[in-house]
Amino acid sequence: MRIRLCVSCSAIALQWYAHGLGAEEVVVYRTVNDLPARSVVERFEKETGIALRLVPDNSQAEVTELSGRLIGEKNQPRADVLWSDDPVSAVVVKSKGLSTPYEPPNTKSLSKLYSDPEHHWVGFPARAVVILYNRDLFGDPEELPTSVLDMMNPRFNRKACMANPSLGTTSMYAAALFEVLGTDFAEAFFSSLKTNKVAFLSSTTEVRRRVAAGEFFFWYRRHRRFLHGG
Repeated sequence: MRIRLCVSCSAIALQWYAHGLGAEEVVVYRTVNDLPARSVVERFEKETGIALRLVPDNSQAEVTELSGRLIGEKNQPRADVLWSDDPVSAVVVKSKGLSTPYEPPNTKSLSKLYSDPEHHWVGFPARAVVILYNRDLFGDPEELPTSVLDMMNPRFNRKACMANPSLGTTSMYAAALFEVLGTDFAEAFFSSLKTNKVAFLSSTTEVRRRVAAGEFFFWYRRHRRFLHGG
């Protein structure tokens, strides 16, 4: 039976965990894409001699998919580690009693501000939130959106989209807007999105695809990868 462990941290730190258990294999549920994930697997296995198995093996999973899977496997856990780019999933998994406290020695230099005080998860990456747009739909550079607040502008009525702000990392960004803008302004902002017919889609992958296809002019997202040629 797998140990109930969820740590949202660099897999490089897993060597301390794996050696401590005498493990022959570490199973990592991940939402990060292949480029960073595979490089970590290669380095981890080289430095420890311990096999590291990524789930999914050949693609990244959506946050909600893995969180649901972990919850469903509560009585028969299969994952050793959750490597997620979404802090919400770490909080949810902890709240469900699925995680075990662990403090990797080589993460002690990281800021405690971005980690769980009870050591259920460690935050280590920083990522910008960016606006991406389909340049083929903008004739004048002066028309380009420069802020997420442009979604309130009537000229973008039915032309903007975003991932559902009640789910995943978008929910964290929505919470941050309330902190930065204040409750009244943030409520007015989200109310205006409904008025301006901003489309709420199922995931950031979906909004990226539909902006690239020209169905929407622009959207915002956390920076993981940029549109190529769009």
